[in-house]
Amino acid sequence: MLSYAKIKDKPRIFKSFTGLTLQAFTELLPAFGRAYEQDWGRRDAQRPTPRQRRRGGGRKSALLTIEDKLVFILFYFKLYPIQELMGYFFGFSQSQANEWIHCLTPVMKSAPSSTASAL
Repeated sequence: MLSYAKIKDKPRIFKSFTGLTLQAFTELLPAFGRAYEQDWGRRDAQRPTPRQRRRGGGRKSALLTIEDKLVFILFYFKLYPIQELMGYFFGFSQSQANEWIHCLTPVMKSAPSSTASAL
């Protein structure tokens, strides 16, 4: 299963998978994290019924950390593999890969950074 922890110490692999150096990734991460939180808040506000559990309750995601989420979407934008392969590389199904791609694409686009706009 591909994750940030597995590739962060391999600069050539990291850049091949994400298109960014570790330094550029680290600079983009805070903006991406803020954009993700804002998007999550927006989605919560659009819910027709209030949450039954607190945020983060329920089943744990395959992409646990914000770093893993950013690696996932950068990997997708860099290589554009089919969703079946995305799921295989990151350890979940094609349908979950589809959901993550559709969830994280607007987050990536809204992350205010020169690196994000270059994608």
